[in-house]
Amino acid sequence: MAVSTFPTNVPAYTLRMILVLCRNSRPKQGAPRDSSNTVEESERWTHMFGMDRTKTQDDAVPAPEGLPAGVIVSPDTRRPDRIPPGQSRTKKWPILDASGPPELDLAGWRFRIGGLVGKEVEWNWDAFVKLPQVGVFSDFHCVTRWSRLGNLWEGVPTRELVRLAGGAAPSAKFVMVHGHDRGWTTNLPLEDFLAEDALVALRHDGEPLTV
Repeated sequence: MAVSTFPTNVPAYTLRMILVLCRNSRPKQGAPRDSSNTVEESERWTHMFGMDRTKTQDDAVPAPEGLPAGVIVSPDTRRPDRIPPGQSRTKKWPILDASGPPELDLAGWRFRIGGLVGKEVEWNWDAFVKLPQVGVFSDFHCVTRWSRLGNLWEGVPTRELVRLAGGAAPSAKFVMVHGHDRGWTTNLPLEDFLAEDALVALRHDGEPLTV
């Protein structure tokens, strides 16, 4: 399914970003199921709730010291107590997705910014991965109460994306993000979106992010 327009019910003071992922190849509702897809369905459930044990950390908590030059260090990693109340540390790499990962077709993938910016901009996958990238060292806290400390992310800084869109209008206060993942959306203050350590991640701990 291709998304080509922004929602009309978004507040006027919001800068909007959309990840448009086209050519969804999932079977239509009501279509007969092929029994040969049993293994594929099992793998999908594994992707929804699983653990990538190839990325298990050591007992020592990763610290920002000794990082490659130029890596941005998130301020949260310098706190004396890096695990928030109610959270517990995991050394593994949990895989959680409420409905399973979406099927992606990079040939139809689009990343679009519009709303209260100087100009609407859009990139396909090949153009997006060629944009300037940075590394960010940060902790990852999940609402399911686990925290993975000391992650090295690589991707396109959000500041650069907004700059390429001509900057945010003075009246912009929030960012609304739309994803391909079954109508997924989220929003956050523009100030947080433009933080130095905010990025659209493409790699984690040296490996490409996958679904």
